[in-house]
Amino acid sequence: MKIRLVLFIMLLAIFLPYFTPQAFACSCVEPFSVQEEVENSALVILGTVREIKQSSNAGNKEVLVEVSRIFKGETKSQQIIVTYGDSAQCGFEFQKELDYLIYARDAGTGYTTGLCDRTTLASSAADDLSILGEGQLPDEQVELSLDRSPISCWLIGIPLVIGIAIIVYYFIRRKKF
Repeated sequence: MKIRLVLFIMLLAIFLPYFTPQAFACSCVEPFSVQEEVENSALVILGTVREIKQSSNAGNKEVLVEVSRIFKGETKSQQIIVTYGDSAQCGFEFQKELDYLIYARDAGTGYTTGLCDRTTLASSAADDLSILGEGQLPDEQVELSLDRSPISCWLIGIPLVIGIAIIVYYFIRRKKF
C-alpha cells in the first residue's frame, strides 16, 4: 500500500506542472517617451494584424502583421510578433484586421511586445506618428505563416508515455511475484 502511495505522489509531482496554470501580475513603470521607446525597440512598424494564433510556448500568442510602414528595423512586408497570452501577463490584446503601431524588442528568436511597450492601435497613435515621421515602405516581400508544428506535444507526450510505461511495468512485475 505504501508503494502505491509513493508511486502516486511521484507521478503527481512529475505531471502536476503540466496541468497547473501559471500566475503572473502585470506591472509597468512610467511609459517611455517615443524617442526612448524607439531606442529600446529593435522593430517599430505600422501594420494590420492578419492572423493570431496560440503559440506552443507557455501560452504566448503569435501575431502575423502585414506591415505598411517601417520606422525602425527590418524592411519585410510581414512580421511575426509574439506577446504573452493575456493582459495579466502583460500581453497585448491584438485583434484581427485592425491597424497597430508596434514597438517590438528582439527576443533572440523573434520580436516581442506587450502592455509595457508603447504598442497601440494606429487610431490612437497620432502623437507617436507625428514624432516618428513618414517612415518607409517595406521593400522585401515575404509570405510568412503561423502554421508550425507544435513542440509542446512532445514536451507533454513523452513524459506521459514514460509515466504510463512505469505504471504498466509496476503492475506486470507485481503480478509475477
